[in-house]
Amino acid sequence: MTKEFFKKVHELVQNGSTFTTATVVSISGSASAKPGSKAIIDSEGRVILGWVGGGCAESAVSEESI
Repeated sequence: MTKEFFKKVHELVQNGSTFTTATVVSISGSASAKPGSKAIIDSEGRVILGWVGGGCAESAVSEESI
C-alpha cells in the first residue's frame, strides 16, 4: 500500500488537487486500524485511498480535514 499511497499523493500534487493525509500514530484499546495506517482525504472530507479505522475514526479524520 505504501507505494500506491505515495503514487496517489504525487498524482494529486501534480493535478493541483487539495487533499489531506492522515496517519494512525497510536491506538487505545482495540481498533481496526494499526499504527502506521494511512489515508488520503479529498477537499470534501471523503477518504479516497487508505484506511484509518472504522466509522468513528473515519468521520473524525474527515471532519478535521475540511
